[in-house]
Amino acid sequence: MKKSKSIYVKIIVLIFVFALTLTVLAVPVRAASANSAQKNWSGITSSGTMVTDENCPIEVESEILTFDIRQFPDFYFYEQSEFDGYGAKVTAHYNFYNPADYDVDMTLVFPFGNFPSYVDSELSDDGKYSVTADGEAVESTLRHTFDYGNFNAERDVAKISDSFKEDGVFSPDAPVHGYCYRISGLTVREAYINLKTSYNRANTAVFYSITDGFGGDGALYCSQGSSLGTVKNGYYVYLFVVGEEIVPQFTFTAEGFFYDKVTDGYAELQRDDEMTFKELVLAYRDENSVISEVDWYNAMLDYIEEFGYLAEYVNYRLMRWCEYRLTIPSGGRLSNEVTVPLYPDINGYYSPSVYGYEYLLSPARCWAAFGSLEIVINTPYFVLGNSLGEFEKTEDGYVLSLDGLPDRELNFRLCAEENPTREDSWMKLGGVIGIIVCIIFFGVPVLIHIIALVVALIALAATGQFRCKPKDKNCNNLQK
Repeated sequence: MKKSKSIYVKIIVLIFVFALTLTVLAVPVRAASANSAQKNWSGITSSGTMVTDENCPIEVESEILTFDIRQFPDFYFYEQSEFDGYGAKVTAHYNFYNPADYDVDMTLVFPFGNFPSYVDSELSDDGKYSVTADGEAVESTLRHTFDYGNFNAERDVAKISDSFKEDGVFSPDAPVHGYCYRISGLTVREAYINLKTSYNRANTAVFYSITDGFGGDGALYCSQGSSLGTVKNGYYVYLFVVGEEIVPQFTFTAEGFFYDKVTDGYAELQRDDEMTFKELVLAYRDENSVISEVDWYNAMLDYIEEFGYLAEYVNYRLMRWCEYRLTIPSGGRLSNEVTVPLYPDINGYYSPSVYGYEYLLSPARCWAAFGSLEIVINTPYFVLGNSLGEFEKTEDGYVLSLDGLPDRELNFRLCAEENPTREDSWMKLGGVIGIIVCIIFFGVPVLIHIIALVVALIALAATGQFRCKPKDKNCNNLQK
């Protein structure tokens, strides 16, 4: 018996030493930032003008794409006056030709990305985009669609609609019953609240939100099961039933050692409202928003399909479009120019920071024909790299001339210095040195411990220490 205990003690010691050694070994590998402030900020992706009419005969004889980047954005804009002073922009100048024997009246859209994450959502850049035709101002409309994160011309253009969309149970006029319940009578500190009432998901959708009475994230989550979340006495549960009406009933369960058990609790009805689904969705829209009711509603339907909930702060997930119309007579030519603001990605891990710009060229393939392309970057800064090859250095910046559309999208990086330094490079070097030191000092002992542990386990098995005892009912007869 003493021998058996001695072996078990040794195993425990070996396991402890082994775990401690691995912990020490792993520490130098992890690098931490010396500053907890956010370093990476999302900018936006721009794209060329696209025609929304099918079988359009219009050709692009030439395009001049001009980037005017005289300043970099701040790490965050809080005030409108500061934001108004930021003037980086891109201008796409098209020379159109209509070879058809009829006049062409076409609708055009120019996508210029979502609102950048380093700009307060309450600020506006309405005055920073414009459209002209032969030098004259053209009326344009700001449109919004749900941003999937990866631009797809065919899919995303189709999202632009002038009418409220319908999707299964979700339609503008679908009835919504809204309930507010206050939780009380729980005999435990915290419990799960479960929707007891069953319903047909083809005809009904249930959204819910749980708050502690002092506010919450404001989001309405689409229920995918019976459990809605955890509650305490005094919490509020908001339930919105879309489609066929149900009578909500609840049960409460508390965490047990082996399984959850039913516990006492009450959901006291505080309010019962009726509305339409359109009214529910638009309740999350600021009435002074530049986003139209149609665009907001349609984008929220796509948002629900993608993420499963409704939320107020979704401006950063909305693709923005400049929509306008042009008419080109038969055999005629027209010069069209679109200017939109530029918002790069900011990489603050470099000193000085590096700014990344992306412009999608592939949507221009929607035209019947495309001629030459000239890309001009007017900037006092240095181009660190780009996706299209060598730009020619000019007095004002850089230029690249192409005979047609390239196979790649345009990406380039700018910096105030030609050779910025990576701020965390010393951490990487320290991590490498740490790994080498740990291997030298701990590698051999760790290997010895592993071998000793395996040998000890084999020895125990050979001496019968793992055999079941007759009175051990929990043993699964591993050895007979």
